Amino acid sequence: MGPGGSMPVKAEFRFTGAEADNGLIEFYDVAQALIGFERSLAITVHAVINGEVITQAPSLRGARLLVEPPETGSWKIVAAIVGTVWAAGQASHDSVVGHLMFSAYDYVVSSSLGVHVDFDKSLGQLIEEAKSKNVSLPKLTESRLDSVVEKCEVAIRDMHRPIVKSESAYQAQVNFLLPDGVKPIRAVLDHETFGYISHTEEMPETLEVSGFVTSYNVNTYKGRIFTIEDERPIPFELTEEGQNFSNINLVTSSLRSNALARSKGDGKIYMLARKLVSPSGVIKKYIVFSVAEASAIKLIV
Repeated sequence: MGPGGSMPVKAEFRFTGAEADNGLIEFYDVAQALIGFERSLAITVHAVINGEVITQAPSLRGARLLVEPPETGSWKIVAAIVGTVWAAGQASHDSVVGHLMFSAYDYVVSSSLGVHVDFDKSLGQLIEEAKSKNVSLPKLTESRLDSVVEKCEVAIRDMHRPIVKSESAYQAQVNFLLPDGVKPIRAVLDHETFGYISHTEEMPETLEVSGFVTSYNVNTYKGRIFTIEDERPIPFELTEEGQNFSNINLVTSSLRSNALARSKGDGKIYMLARKLVSPSGVIKKYIVFSVAEASAIKLIV
């Protein structure tokens, strides 16, 4: 039981395959993986309950991550998330907060590993439900979670270590244990997802992409654009030469227009960019040189 007699939200990190199926796993590798799991979970939980993006897991406020004893016969660790949100009586194990934490962590890990998660469908409805139940939580935005994704990239890469270093496991899965059942995050960690997060190649061709900005960080010049060509949100970053007033103004205007009238498709812009791709050719990010309101007639090569 958590503070005030409430049940904590639980997250299970399980390795399967190879020696892990016999309850054994390489010590150093799993130690690094567990540090990555704790770090990514702490940073995500902090963003949900405090509305801030931290860089170090010990900075987590308003909650604690407690570990249950390991079970014999399988290699998994279960972290219980307990804290002041539950102690204040604002939420319990069977509340919307548990689902918010699951959906936020799913967004962070899956997005890091190239699995698209629709923010509006996965988190937008839960945020509205939290408001209707007067759950006192800061506003959780797509832009804020994208910042969490960026801060957790190394941690999520480290969660693969037993799979790609000692190969004492074949894959790993994170599940949240909620009242309505076990909810697995979309991405299963394996060699392919490690390749996605750890290796990037920049394509030499410059191309034009069009779409609508869904998030943008004015401090890092990074964001996401839902492109017409890819039909999904893709991270982008303005190059140093692209960090001028005109480009930034068009990006922020697209974000503003899209947020206010998303159903109308307002705020379409065109970006001249190069692709960063994974080893399998999946687009990871666009490196943007310039932004325009209308399609360019001639591309810069």
